[in-house]
Amino acid sequence: CILTSGFWPSQPEEHLGLPTVITDTFREFQAFYEQQFGKRRLKWVHSLATVTIQAKLNGGNYEFCMNGLQAAVVLALNDYPSGISIQDLISKTLMEPQVIKRVLLSLVIRSKILVKKPSREYKLTDVIMPNSRFHSSSRRLRVPGTNAKDSTTTRRKASILTVAEDRKGALESAIVRILKIRKTILHKDLVQEVSKMVLNRNHFRPDPKQIKQRIESLMSREYVERDPNNSEVYNYCA
Repeated sequence: CILTSGFWPSQPEEHLGLPTVITDTFREFQAFYEQQFGKRRLKWVHSLATVTIQAKLNGGNYEFCMNGLQAAVVLALNDYPSGISIQDLISKTLMEPQVIKRVLLSLVIRSKILVKKPSREYKLTDVIMPNSRFHSSSRRLRVPGTNAKDSTTTRRKASILTVAEDRKGALESAIVRILKIRKTILHKDLVQEVSKMVLNRNHFRPDPKQIKQRIESLMSREYVERDPNNSEVYNYCA
């Protein structure tokens, strides 16, 4: 899924080491995308990705649905079937220590598809490996989020709020820009022009009620005033 920042706001920069089979596919798609949309830049948000991994554990075949960070850890074990230290996992996946700790919590404690040795405490020298005793009656399982409250869901909720704030700014900017040019404009004409501008610039179609709310907000801050002779007309306050 590809979204502009108007639909999904900027996310924290993520550094993640992925297997060649995935990075090669990323490069191919990036080359295609840049050829189609040369001025746009792709930014991968792996923690919001959904990955399905097929695995054979304890003689059973399973499909695990997980996020991109979890998948990076699981795929790294393909090269280390007998186990890899957490420190080496950090070097291989390029995750921050606090991030990989949360990821391992979901994979070792909550879903139990991996094991940590020794099992007590948490040290960077501990070894992570597939759980050879894993068993489930379900063949398709969803791996829980990276912490007890599911940080991805929390982040998405925060992002939705950020989108709403970003859109308010985009609408107000469009209103002021149009009024600076037109000086005086009818309400219905302003709504139409603002809708067209933000659709072209910010790639979302605003509700007329949202536009009206932003006009009223600008009026309260004296950027816009209602014409004293016609309540359907707005004047720009220079």
